[in-house]
Amino acid sequence: EAISLMNDGKSQPMKLVIDTGAGHALMLNATGNQETISLPEKVIRANLGRGLNGDINGHLGRVDKVKLGNLEIDNILASFPDSISFSMKFPPTDYDRQGSIGCELLRRFKVTLNYRGSYMALRPVKVRLKEPFEHDMSGLEVRAEGANFNRYFVRSVDDYSPAALAGIMENDELVFLNNKNVSDMTISEIVRILSRKEGKAVEIFVRRNGTLQFFYFTLERFI
Repeated sequence: EAISLMNDGKSQPMKLVIDTGAGHALMLNATGNQETISLPEKVIRANLGRGLNGDINGHLGRVDKVKLGNLEIDNILASFPDSISFSMKFPPTDYDRQGSIGCELLRRFKVTLNYRGSYMALRPVKVRLKEPFEHDMSGLEVRAEGANFNRYFVRSVDDYSPAALAGIMENDELVFLNNKNVSDMTISEIVRILSRKEGKAVEIFVRRNGTLQFFYFTLERFI
């Protein structure tokens, strides 16, 4: 078995799609007709992304261990979409798939896709394998807009999150993030700063109704 979940010493093989355009590490179907993949004991509700058919909603939780060949990876952050969201992500012919592997896991390897030979080879990047799997710790969902997609707006703010308690509001435009002009940043860099490390300080200037306002908060791990 190339990919499997490890739980209580037992191995559960998985059939997954390789999705190089997805930001998650793992997306798993806990509601299908295949062998049941149980939700972790601790989960949070979350918007898991956006596809051609709209928002993908579900849960986020941590999987104790995933085995890739002979390599075991611990404490992976996994997405568990609702059944409707999962059906939007995969057409009916792919319902035997139990989910997908995204770039947050793939980026920890040097990936070779051999289409003629119908296989994928993964060579671990040791430094990246040591990096923890993290999710947003600010409570902000940021969207990119503009001709060059280098203007960033707050799409939503989670209730009682560090950003909400600091006073940041929906539709605020990010201008400076930790003393750096966000127009010189990518959305990936922004997301990385907002999920970097619990207790890390974040300083943000936003434009609201034509005026600049300053906010400060510290990151807090939700899951």
